[in-house]
Amino acid sequence: YAKLPTEMPSAELYKSLDMGLVIDKDTGEILDASITLVTEETKAFLKSIIVGYVIDDNGVDPLITRIKSRYFGASQKAICVTLRLLLEKYHQILNR
Repeated sequence: YAKLPTEMPSAELYKSLDMGLVIDKDTGEILDASITLVTEETKAFLKSIIVGYVIDDNGVDPLITRIKSRYFGASQKAICVTLRLLLEKYHQILNR
C-alpha cells in the first residue's frame, strides 16, 4: 500500500493505492496486475507497462524507470513505492 495524493479522485474512494501482482515464480515474469485507481484507461495503461516484465532478470529499478518515463499522473510516486514494496516481499518469499 502507498498513500495517494489528496487531490486525486482515487484518494477520495480508496484512501491508499493497492496493487496486486501475479508473478510466475519459475520465470519471474509478471503475468497480471491490479491497481486501485479510478479510470480504466489509467489501470490498463499501467498494466501494459507492468505485465510481461521479468523481475528476476533486472530487479525492480528498470520497471520503475519505465513507469516514471511513461506515466506522469499524480499517483506515479505511490505506484513506484508500492511496486518496490511488493517486489521486495516477492523476493523475501522466494528466499525462505
